[in-house]
Amino acid sequence: MEIPWLTYESLIWLMANDKGSKTMFEWGAGASTSFFKRFYEVESIEHDKEWAERTGANFEFLESEAYIHPLTKNYDIIVVDGRRRVECFKHALGHFNNFLILDNSERPRYAEAHEAAKHLKRHDFMGYGRRNPYKMGKTGHWQTTIYEKI
Repeated sequence: MEIPWLTYESLIWLMANDKGSKTMFEWGAGASTSFFKRFYEVESIEHDKEWAERTGANFEFLESEAYIHPLTKNYDIIVVDGRRRVECFKHALGHFNNFLILDNSERPRYAEAHEAAKHLKRHDFMGYGRRNPYKMGKTGHWQTTIYEKI
């Protein structure tokens, strides 16, 4: 079984604190897609056509408005782990019921996303997690933030 490329602590926290979520949307398909399909109805969008075909995600050109604004309904959980994260995150703010997840959230370029979500309960998980073994080795250290609607 693939393990999502989110920090381990964030995965443990999500699974322990989930409020009976049924649906998930994610920007950036991959290991998380196959993992989360065991628990949720998952819809994904991916900018890389070949990767989208491999993972079963919907393909959209990165430059298209459909990549940033694909949401036409609410999802219980939304994961922002693809490209154009700040724009996608801000769009997701109006479309989630329980949790909104921003991966690699320690990066300074995502400060605008954090500011937009300051009205939500924030859980930061700095730690290790699974990552692309072909580019960076098998594990790495970064932050995943889970925003919770309260």
